[in-house]
Amino acid sequence: MLGNLSRSMTSFQSLFSALGYVVGITFILHALFKLKSHIDSKQSGKEGLNVPLAYLFSGAALIYIPTIISTLAETFFGSSSVLQYTAVETYDIYHYMHVIIGTAGVIWFVRGCVLLAHASDPHSGKRGSKGIGAKGLSFVVMGICATHLDATVAALESLILTIFNMF
Repeated sequence: MLGNLSRSMTSFQSLFSALGYVVGITFILHALFKLKSHIDSKQSGKEGLNVPLAYLFSGAALIYIPTIISTLAETFFGSSSVLQYTAVETYDIYHYMHVIIGTAGVIWFVRGCVLLAHASDPHSGKRGSKGIGAKGLSFVVMGICATHLDATVAALESLILTIFNMF
């Protein structure tokens, strides 16, 4: 059952990546319209340039999902470095769960980018919802960790062993 579910998850990852592309293009267009209205108003207003820039950067991140995820994973885990963490030995069920968790990671990354973009705009989202930016950043980080599960497990294992060896 897990095998069939994990085989269908790869197309589900492609679907959410395509959804990320569409949302990214929408965010870039939204940023350009916000920037145009900011320039046309000839005054700084309440928002400033942080709202169009946040939408622009989030849109670019969503358009380049595979590149951004691999670059940030390389930054977090260093998979082609001397300092890389050793991989954990996997079995078939672990492979299936790895694909399912990786799909959840792509979804979390897209959600985090959307939350980060909405956190900059005082006119969007729920009123009085503080901490939406930190929530978005945590979704981005956890999405990257979930898409690179083997490196995350190896990093946590190395951290725990280092802490226990200190005592």
